[in-house]
Amino acid sequence: DEAMATQPTDQTMVEALRQRNEAAFALLYRAYYPMIERLVTRNSGTPADAQDVFQDTLLIIVNQLDNQTWNLQS
Repeated sequence: DEAMATQPTDQTMVEALRQRNEAAFALLYRAYYPMIERLVTRNSGTPADAQDVFQDTLLIIVNQLDNQTWNLQS
């Protein structure tokens, strides 16, 4: 996907995730999963626990994005 070929803006990423764009999810995975796995395994968790945490987090994000009143702010 062209929008994911370069570093997307926050709004581009939000829209891609709302559209269930696989490249957007892959980008999140590559960018954040290794950090999550290190954090979980350093705190007595397993790689499987890290996968669960990451997947649960993605589900929460997707559910929030589906809420039409949600607005990206930082």
